[in-house]
Amino acid sequence: MAKRLMREPQNAAPQSIDIDTEKIERKKAQRLYHLNVLQIPALRALGFGFLAICILFHNLLLLKTFSWTNFFSIISIIIVYSLSSWIILYYVFETIKKFDIALFLLV
Repeated sequence: MAKRLMREPQNAAPQSIDIDTEKIERKKAQRLYHLNVLQIPALRALGFGFLAICILFHNLLLLKTFSWTNFFSIISIIIVYSLSSWIILYYVFETIKKFDIALFLLV
């Protein structure tokens, strides 16, 4: 079993080390863009979705007072923030270099 685990998978791509600095910087920029413009906004939306579910159950089960208007106002604020931050990151992330807009929106 140990020999089987030590072998490389047959369909694994060969690993290579990049020496060209421009190629390294381009890959680094692509990873940074993918992280800040795609992954973090998706995780932000998922986290806010979980937060909305927690707010719903907290108000229904613990407080015993629930208002759909208050709940929908909170949810609308969450949705507007998530969408606006994603749109800002999508259009402005590569143009602003002096200020880290992704970190600002994350915090």
